[in-house]
Amino acid sequence: MELIEYLDSLDFNLLSCIEEIEQINDEVSNDELEQNLIRIWRSSFARYVSEREELWGEIFQRRGMALKNTVYPDASLRRNLYRSGLPPREGRKLLDLYPELKKHLITGSDFALWDSESKVDYIVQIVEMLSTIPILD
Repeated sequence: MELIEYLDSLDFNLLSCIEEIEQINDEVSNDELEQNLIRIWRSSFARYVSEREELWGEIFQRRGMALKNTVYPDASLRRNLYRSGLPPREGRKLLDLYPELKKHLITGSDFALWDSESKVDYIVQIVEMLSTIPILD
């Protein structure tokens, strides 16, 4: 696995933490977020199996803060990435594809009335769109 994939995996977990913290408290200050990230790290399985617990704890906390304040400062984007259920890089690709995908899905409003060949073509087009996202192919 490449380093970028490890970072994306970490970001996926941290974005989930941030989003769930923000769902509980609408306005979360940086200090509150930092304390919550430290608390989450301290109760994580990774902490207990890590030989370098302090280093990884600091990385966890700093990266979480960077995600909220620098990498994904837009709360709406963070929420949508979280809702995608995908690592952020793939989630971003899905969000970029969404307008085109939605447009195509709307054309299927009378899907039940179509003949079999039209239904298959419609579904194949959706699969082709989604297959442009590497994790989904």
